[in-house]
Amino acid sequence: MRLSNFDKIIDYSMSFIEDDYTELWIIVNKIRDENPEFNYDELIKATKMVVEELVNTKNVLLLNEETEKPMDLKANEILQLVEKKLVSLGRIPNIGDGIWFTKRG
Repeated sequence: MRLSNFDKIIDYSMSFIEDDYTELWIIVNKIRDENPEFNYDELIKATKMVVEELVNTKNVLLLNEETEKPMDLKANEILQLVEKKLVSLGRIPNIGDGIWFTKRG
């Protein structure tokens, strides 16, 4: 699997995250737009790659939806939650499906 336009996806995702809380569907849909040939399993893997980059290099955190405060989770914990959400959905996420991101500080 080769993820096309990785940097473009990162920049696009950050344009939302730097502006406001950003839901997972924004990231997944951009990955799908740039890589329409991906099946759902490949889309999950690609999403985890992008989220890992966002967390490790762009100071992105998971947002607690109830308190609207950043959660102090390690990258691998965030990736597990993202994978669990996508597997449980079994489809491309949409508005309101959950998992929100924010930027540290």
